[in-house]
Amino acid sequence: MGMAHPAKGYVYHLIIDTMQKKLNAQLWLGVIIALAGVALLFWGMLTPPGGQIDSSVLVGFGEVATFAGSLIGVDYHYRFREYETKLKNNE
Repeated sequence: MGMAHPAKGYVYHLIIDTMQKKLNAQLWLGVIIALAGVALLFWGMLTPPGGQIDSSVLVGFGEVATFAGSLIGVDYHYRFREYETKLKNNE
């Protein structure tokens, strides 16, 4: 009558594990993109005009990469909140 289905716990843990892996991958992707963007911003400011890559291209890409990294970070924050809520509600 009041017994839970044994597979239900397994499915829940499988979903939580999958969610954890996605969050970890998203966090690392955001960190890498943000760091690459910041590195390119500094590189663009320090590069003399040698004719290979214009510093404005490096700065532009650096700004875009930094913005993308910050968006991934904001999305990660809210997904992690959702993950914590699911963990708390199912305990």
